[in-house]
Amino acid sequence: MKKYTKDELAVIFLDAFEALDYNDKSVITEEYLKSGSLSAALSSDRVIKSVKEEKLKEVLNNCNKDFIDGILEKHESYGVTIITELSEDFPEKLKDVVYPPHAIYVKGDSSLMFSERTAAVIGSRKSLPVAKETAKRYAEELTAAGIAVVTGIAEGVEENVIKSAVKSGKIISVTAGGLDCVYPKENAAIFEETGINGLVISEYPLGVKPKPYFYPMRNRLIAGLADTVVVISAGLKSGTFHTVGYALDQGKDVFVVPYNVGVASGEGCNKMIKSGAFLTDEPQDILTYFGIEKKDAPVKEANLTQAEERILGIVKEEGNVHIDKLSDLSDMQIFELLPVLSMLELKGLLIKDAGNFYSCAR
Repeated sequence: MKKYTKDELAVIFLDAFEALDYNDKSVITEEYLKSGSLSAALSSDRVIKSVKEEKLKEVLNNCNKDFIDGILEKHESYGVTIITELSEDFPEKLKDVVYPPHAIYVKGDSSLMFSERTAAVIGSRKSLPVAKETAKRYAEELTAAGIAVVTGIAEGVEENVIKSAVKSGKIISVTAGGLDCVYPKENAAIFEETGINGLVISEYPLGVKPKPYFYPMRNRLIAGLADTVVVISAGLKSGTFHTVGYALDQGKDVFVVPYNVGVASGEGCNKMIKSGAFLTDEPQDILTYFGIEKKDAPVKEANLTQAEERILGIVKEEGNVHIDKLSDLSDMQIFELLPVLSMLELKGLLIKDAGNFYSCAR
């Protein structure tokens, strides 16, 4: 079991009470640091005036060694280390966020929080297949260049970021509840793998289930840990706006992938670009930002038929094109197009999006 200092134990103890809000914990901690005694802090005039009586009763009733030992044993059995705001190894990056967490609960390689270069790669849950593939490509190329990638754990873009980056070990996933209360549950396995090969983080103790208002607050940690933010997809009401807002408040640059007009899951992206975010259409933009020159891998030439080359060329030029338009541009009937499109998908060159739209995989 990790040896915690007296001060660390005081913060861990207070953080175990869901009934105490952020300000309650701040006031009690400040009084504790003045007196060096938790019992004295809890009975101080300032705490009595600031914290509701029923909350104080709950804390006082559990102010004993068995309670704190139970917290430590529970987290140790799950492989979780607790780093408090009073710990020497608390990340400086998180001290600069709005409402710095009183404690963070981590599992995996905690040195990732101190990586020389970090980038948040985020996006909407409801994203097109091409956006998910784009997320994978950015995550793969950034981690290959030694950049640690920060993201959440939601379906859509974030789960694909993790799947692409987890083998590299340079992935940080921040969740909105306790590390044992992953949402969605379908991503529990990939989250567990991240805790082994990368790092998973929460500002909540084990057993705390995520609530809707936890997510915007979680996003401040994603922005805080990252040197820059990359938005892969975002509708007009996407939660990515929270992360981007936190990043901008900290003076960090934001890169956004652009979308064609009328694509709902990209309308937020286009709005961000119009508001001044940097446009990115390839991972090299981010590498260049960090001063990294990409080492080009040998290009493998695909064995394409004449029809496949023609269709691929059209899609490259159009960007994201409906099958009906492809038929018009290629002078091919739908029934003639379908086998060609299928072969290009099998060769990993095309992606079929919703509504019979097609786009290039790379």
